[in-house]
Amino acid sequence: IIDYMNSPASVLLTVPPWYASATDWPTQVWQTDFPICDGAETTLPADLEAWLHEGPPPIVCTLGSAMIQGRRYYTAFAEAAAKIGVRLLVLTRAAEQLPEPLPPGVRRFDYAPLAPLLPRTAGTIHHGGIGT
Repeated sequence: IIDYMNSPASVLLTVPPWYASATDWPTQVWQTDFPICDGAETTLPADLEAWLHEGPPPIVCTLGSAMIQGRRYYTAFAEAAAKIGVRLLVLTRAAEQLPEPLPPGVRRFDYAPLAPLLPRTAGTIHHGGIGT
């Protein structure tokens, strides 16, 4: 068992029982569900909205806020998008991890609320984090 699981303080487990059951874990483990923030933001930034209207639905790529070594991934995704002829929308605050200049059809935004964005896209490349 990982050390923090033995903490005398409470441990919050944010996964539902169907994903992992805490029935035999220490008594200080409190199990909830996946944290979901759905519908809090319903509009997209104006510049992203304009870009979406300029062409076909893009593929969205978001590798999470903790990704600090994504240059190879972002480069490969951009090259693959160009090769198959789709637009790519990269969501990351780490602009320095993307190839420069960005290939045609690839745009980067620091952030976009996914609830209004994803229904307007062709697919998603993501890391499986709780925000996606």
